[in-house]
Amino acid sequence: SRDIMKQTCLAVCPDGMYPRQTCRRLFINDIDMLENAASTDSCPLGYRCVTYGSPYVGHCCRLRCPYGEPDLTQSCDMGAPEDQRCRPLTHHCYTVTEPGWKSSLCCPKPCRDPTPLFINNQCLSIAHRDDPCQIDQQCEGGVTMSCMLGTCQCKLGFHAVR
Repeated sequence: SRDIMKQTCLAVCPDGMYPRQTCRRLFINDIDMLENAASTDSCPLGYRCVTYGSPYVGHCCRLRCPYGEPDLTQSCDMGAPEDQRCRPLTHHCYTVTEPGWKSSLCCPKPCRDPTPLFINNQCLSIAHRDDPCQIDQQCEGGVTMSCMLGTCQCKLGFHAVR
């Protein structure tokens, strides 16, 4: 972006915010290492290296959770001690990836049992055949069943077992 008053050019993150600092992206070609690494750039925790032009140099832009604020005290790194890993009951690892690069954040789950599904900004329960429902996705994902007249029923071509 360009500052018209000062006649200078400024880096801007994809979300329109200004970056924190410059960074280098670490290119990792080893799939196993990429799977176990929580971050593959030089940005601080909670930021990712957004590159412009040169593939390995860019600016640190804030990573955002799809819902809520990240818990930066919890790690998504598989090698982290158990008590420091992202808590699966209340949080999940949200991952941003590109070829040879990945970064993960520990984000809060918008919904918990007994209503673990987050659909259209509401928390809904998982329903099985003959259970009450509001939408198809509640019916075990909506693949073999749909919500008909408020009850999960087998879709055409699928039959009830037991």
